[in-house]
Amino acid sequence: MTKLYVGNLPFTATDEAVRALFSKHGTVEKVSLITDRDTGRPRGFGFVEMSNADASRAMQALNGTDFDGRPLKVTKRRIASGRAAATAAGRAATKNACSIDTAPGRALWPGAVFWSASKSRST
Repeated sequence: MTKLYVGNLPFTATDEAVRALFSKHGTVEKVSLITDRDTGRPRGFGFVEMSNADASRAMQALNGTDFDGRPLKVTKRRIASGRAAATAAGRAATKNACSIDTAPGRALWPGAVFWSASKSRST
């Protein structure tokens, strides 16, 4: 199974339209169009899962072709690396660290807590 990145999609594209386009080149297992998490608006890209042979045919046939007035960019999905991966890992760590979980064996990480460490203490 190969996951293809499909970029430069028109914002009016639907799962069904993308599935129909890629189905001409083989069996489409899954279509995922990405939307903005805050607004719900389309982001203009998505992913299509197909068998390896079908994905290769679709990638060669559809990369650069016009889809509703926009030239598609179709490539194999790449795993995030570098800054994108670090940012995603940082978000995950922050989310995990900031959640309060009272389950036994779980520690609460206080984050950036500042306090004064002076020699003068009241006794």
